Amino acid sequence: MKRLLFVLAVSGLMSVMGSSAFGDTFSFYLTLDEHGDTTPPADSVLVTVNLSTDTSATVSFTGENGYYLDDVFFNVNGDFSVGTITGTPTQTYFAAGKGSLDSYGQMSEEVTPNGGHPSSVITIPLTSVGGNTWANAFDVLTRTCPDNNSVPSCVGGYGVSSPDGGGGYNPFYYAQGFDADATIGTSSSNAGSDHADLAGFAVPEPASLLLFGSLVLGLATFVRRKSSASAGS
Repeated sequence: MKRLLFVLAVSGLMSVMGSSAFGDTFSFYLTLDEHGDTTPPADSVLVTVNLSTDTSATVSFTGENGYYLDDVFFNVNGDFSVGTITGTPTQTYFAAGKGSLDSYGQMSEEVTPNGGHPSSVITIPLTSVGGNTWANAFDVLTRTCPDNNSVPSCVGGYGVSSPDGGGGYNPFYYAQGFDADATIGTSSSNAGSDHADLAGFAVPEPASLLLFGSLVLGLATFVRRKSSASAGS
């Protein structure tokens, strides 16, 4: 029985630490406005990442609370290609490659509506290339680097310069990098009307962290008891 519990604990720990989670979904809001701008509600733009295989994912932006999307930006972890982008209303979308918005840092992909109409939803399919894989939905995006030399190991998203080469977020305004950002507005027909900029970053889900901590504690207790029993025999 004890051996079975040990095997289950190790298996669970490996799962939380990064085994592939296909069908995994992770969401976060863009909550930080550009310095000096009027802040839209914190739940105005929802970013959802869905991982279907270790090489296939989608990133979706959804405008909420009466806000619509114009250009959206996101920072991908590792090499990737972009599939056919869809959205509401139906129109064509252009994947422009690297792009930056305000002082949030250069992202590895910028997407803009070609039809000139703001969107309520934009969905971008991604395929990892060059041997790159994603372990879970949280692993698909990565934060931008600071625009200085304080973190030389930070390389940003695919194709984005390290802080040594510029293009990072402005540490004078922000304490951390961002996974995604967007230009939004309240008009459904005019992208240049009443616009604001928002950025955000994903954080691990508390439930996952709690499970991870419980598994570590349980495994440590098992090993300690087993060591004590061996010493006493």
